[in-house]
Amino acid sequence: MRIDGLAVGQINISNNNTDILNKLKQGDVIRAQILENSGEELTIKLSDGSEVHANALTTINAKEGDFVNFVFKGTEGGKLVLESLGTNMAQPVNEALVNAKSALALINLPMSDKNIEMAMALLKQNVPVTNESLLKMEQLTIADKGLKADAAAFLIASKLSDNINNIEKLQNLLSGRLKITDNISGLIKLVEGAGETETPKTPQEIVNRLASIVKENNENVPVKAAVMDNLLERLTSTIKMKFGNAEGIVEGSSASNSSAGKSGAALLTGNSQTTVVQSSAASANQVNTENIQNSPAKTEINQLLRAENGFDIDNSTTPAPLSKADLPVLRELRNQLQTIAEEQKLTQEQFTAIKYIAKEISNTIDKIGLRQKELDNFNLDAGKQHIIKDAVNTLKNLIVRIDRQNNEEINPVKLYNELESSLTVVKNAIQHLPSLVRETAVNIVNNLESNVNFINQLNNYSSYVQLPLSIFNKNTTGELYMLKKGSKAKKLDPSNLTVLLSLETNNIGRIDTLLSIKEKDVSTNFRLEDSGVFNILKDSHKMLYNSLLEKGYRLVDFTYKLLEDPISIVNFEEEAKKEFIKTPNNIDILV
Repeated sequence: MRIDGLAVGQINISNNNTDILNKLKQGDVIRAQILENSGEELTIKLSDGSEVHANALTTINAKEGDFVNFVFKGTEGGKLVLESLGTNMAQPVNEALVNAKSALALINLPMSDKNIEMAMALLKQNVPVTNESLLKMEQLTIADKGLKADAAAFLIASKLSDNINNIEKLQNLLSGRLKITDNISGLIKLVEGAGETETPKTPQEIVNRLASIVKENNENVPVKAAVMDNLLERLTSTIKMKFGNAEGIVEGSSASNSSAGKSGAALLTGNSQTTVVQSSAASANQVNTENIQNSPAKTEINQLLRAENGFDIDNSTTPAPLSKADLPVLRELRNQLQTIAEEQKLTQEQFTAIKYIAKEISNTIDKIGLRQKELDNFNLDAGKQHIIKDAVNTLKNLIVRIDRQNNEEINPVKLYNELESSLTVVKNAIQHLPSLVRETAVNIVNNLESNVNFINQLNNYSSYVQLPLSIFNKNTTGELYMLKKGSKAKKLDPSNLTVLLSLETNNIGRIDTLLSIKEKDVSTNFRLEDSGVFNILKDSHKMLYNSLLEKGYRLVDFTYKLLEDPISIVNFEEEAKKEFIKTPNNIDILV
């Protein structure tokens, strides 16, 4: 909307930025904040930060800090003359509820809470309420699929297949767990650390590992639990006395290091709450994590696995592997078993228990030797190292770097094309990794491809992309949503567009920025997790106003509030319309 009418000198203001005031005309509606109120004489704050003196036609019943809607009537004595429309609008009729009930009545369905909820969700996504669509909604919201009504309606409207993969991907996206930046960062860390030597585990962790291997490989061991319990307890005590705990290493879990009586038999019989360091065997997307246990990449990969699969390396179902660093403890355990075996008056069960544990120690030492040989060959192969280095650089180049020196334009289409070609390079390169690292890397690449494919499917219905970003050397994910005004089949019009940019930041949390552009007028609405950031945003208002002005745009609406329910691909259109589709001839000013 154009605002014009008054000259600068006619209005009494407290700063020099008068762009809005210069263009006001009679009848314009402004929403401004009350700074001072003496009944009919006011001081108000406008969107450009100007503090303006005004006269009200009637007494204004509003406190300092309140926001009031005014109609501009003109000027008198250098002051604005305003008429109040009130601080509070009348409670609107819940049209969504009325329409949902009407739709249910047309198909003769009961007005149950569940039916109303499903009907409202369908109508928000512009899906007709029919017996068929409601049946589909009911199927998608049952316990085993677990979608909420709004997400189920979105899935129906988007015409995405309702297979389990798409349902899980949508749930992960809505909960903030689907992040292609995490996939890329985790893959970089894993591949970069492929040749690193693992740090040693504590003696307790090693005994736990051996105990779990015995249970897995010898389920029908003809030994009473108490016998194995006693033997493992003796081994643990002896080894800890000899080796202690390596400096800086914390023992596996508080449960596994608890009082005697739980260490051996419980681990072998599964009758205790004792926890060992584990990886996933039951996950739908099984990931072999042996190669990254205790490696520098462990934290980042754990974050990825928790986000995508609901588990992590340190809390899953298959025991963690042992490595070259654990050989001294393993060999000493074997020596201790030999010493115990030479004792007199051992029962046959005790000998059997010793035999099974000694067998697993020898097998484990052999496996470590094979793994280490493969790792040494990898580290000595200059050709493989070069291929892996190029693959890592290819992945790093996918992350868009945002800093004060980089003003390059972000092109999502180009980025996704490069992502596709880069994954081809990476898939070829990871075939040269050691086998255990390779298995994990392949799983992460497959997961990344699946996530990108899901995002591309979404774009057939709603314009949405994820951007892998590095903001001052900290990796994060940017999410960009675009609302087309008019037919979804039309191309995006840059002069009539609503966009949501969502950022996860390390220091100030999540920031959702709704941005609406109409011709040269820009409206913004910021939603933040931390109210402490409000002052920073407020102080940056004039800078944003002037920056847009330099580029030929006018900031006509600047608002911010706490982030309550995060904006997502499901509710973006509804939230955008709620914020920006207002009555004509109206400007909201919240500073």
